[in-house]
Amino acid sequence: MIATALALAVASLAGCSGGPSSEEIAAWRHFADYRQSQNEANPVAGPRSVKEYVLGAAPPYHTRYTGADSILTGKFTGATTVVDPDTGTEEVMATFSIHKPVMGQLTGEVVIDIGDAPPGVDVDQAVRGAGDAVVFLVNADGTWTLADGLYAICPTNDEGRLSMPLVDPAARSDYLASVTDVADISALLIAGAHDPGGILDGGVNDQQQKAIDKATDLVN
Repeated sequence: MIATALALAVASLAGCSGGPSSEEIAAWRHFADYRQSQNEANPVAGPRSVKEYVLGAAPPYHTRYTGADSILTGKFTGATTVVDPDTGTEEVMATFSIHKPVMGQLTGEVVIDIGDAPPGVDVDQAVRGAGDAVVFLVNADGTWTLADGLYAICPTNDEGRLSMPLVDPAARSDYLASVTDVADISALLIAGAHDPGGILDGGVNDQQQKAIDKATDLVN
């Protein structure tokens, strides 16, 4: 299983081919500005970092934020809006084409509720404008949502480095502390699942040991 996680990490760095258009990028920036203002006005209670998306929160919040149910690399291919019957807001239901699952068994495509729609933006263009990305998901009564409801989308560049454009700029370094790319996410998963107490549960090769050593540094 360790070897599988490492293979997925390497494969996911390749990303998906084809980039967004200038119109899609502009729509994504509009969406990101709107979402940043939400984050600044109403900071999320948790999880509040990529590390918490992957491993869950530290005590005393560990029972409330237990980590993502699925972590995927890929890209959004479109979106529609639906009205939430409870709040009356328009929720964006975005289709995500999966390149590789970093955690979980989802393949193909998945529809994700990514929160409310900003006024005046074409959400179908906006989600395409994110380009290649990692999404951290939880399953809420059969609906896939972002791990924190609004912000857990990390676009990646050609080198696989993560960014957090939907959160307030002042919070981005905290969200990405010690986590820079998809390989770091897999390292965290290895540490959390295979060596939580610092004692390995079987023989590993040098490459696997290096990944676990890196993961231990990230967790600590």
